[in-house]
Amino acid sequence: MLFTLAIALLSGATALYVKNGRLGFKSKKKSASQVTNVEAFRHFCKNAVASPQLFAHFKSDPIYTLFYENASEEEGRVHLSLIGQRTPELLSPAILEKVSLNDTLGSPKTYHFEGAGTFSPTTLRYLKVASDLKRSFQSLDGMKIIEIGGGYGGQCKILFDLFDIASYTIIDLPEGLELTKKYLQALGVTSRVHFLKPTQVESQECDLLISNYGFTESSAALQSHYFDALLRRAPRGYMTCNFFYKHFRVRPWTKEGLLKKLSSLPIKMHVLPEEPQIGEENFVVIWSPATAEVL
Repeated sequence: MLFTLAIALLSGATALYVKNGRLGFKSKKKSASQVTNVEAFRHFCKNAVASPQLFAHFKSDPIYTLFYENASEEEGRVHLSLIGQRTPELLSPAILEKVSLNDTLGSPKTYHFEGAGTFSPTTLRYLKVASDLKRSFQSLDGMKIIEIGGGYGGQCKILFDLFDIASYTIIDLPEGLELTKKYLQALGVTSRVHFLKPTQVESQECDLLISNYGFTESSAALQSHYFDALLRRAPRGYMTCNFFYKHFRVRPWTKEGLLKKLSSLPIKMHVLPEEPQIGEENFVVIWSPATAEVL
């Protein structure tokens, strides 16, 4: 998510700076709860909700693409190839037509992919995650899903395109959630979708827990809360994990610490390489009930 592009200095209005490989906010030096808890980004999300003009192009704004919508064309080709090899049924014209609606809002950067059409690489990444979920858990019909860190809601939208989901809960910061709500409402994905701020998360059951970097881009304190309230109670999970330690004012668990925590759960766990490998230590962890098979 964050290391697929070279981080450049943004305009002075953002009050962001880069020093010794770290991104900071000049007036705030205390630790953040999650990577996107930066005033400039939160302010951008709030403005994108209020301004139709900004909302129309938010996916191509440099403040937003520092955190989201920054997958490369080559990454998109890898995702598309993997989907074709593993779940070719997800590349049917009918499904691709529905999935392509994810690129009709926010003006993302798109490319033509032979045999599939024109898509943003991020949309293809969301479809690749859906492919992994289908391979691991078969149908998601009737499932209650929780996603930690939902971005603008793209993963939610794609999964609703493919499955009859019972409920979908997205956990994120309040400004990000407002942008997610506006985005999903504009695409007609409104029923059975719920939104929670991290401070509102309490112990709750779900059938499947998802995180596309959101969990590992949270502070250790917030990770501990999510682990006790959500991960312990989720019989199935799919998390793409990245590790950056002291960067971005966030102090998350180490890779070793996360794996140790997960190994304490009564689950069958598979740790797989990230595809494509964006960060040297990145991996995907998938788990299911101890008696089940995945992938």
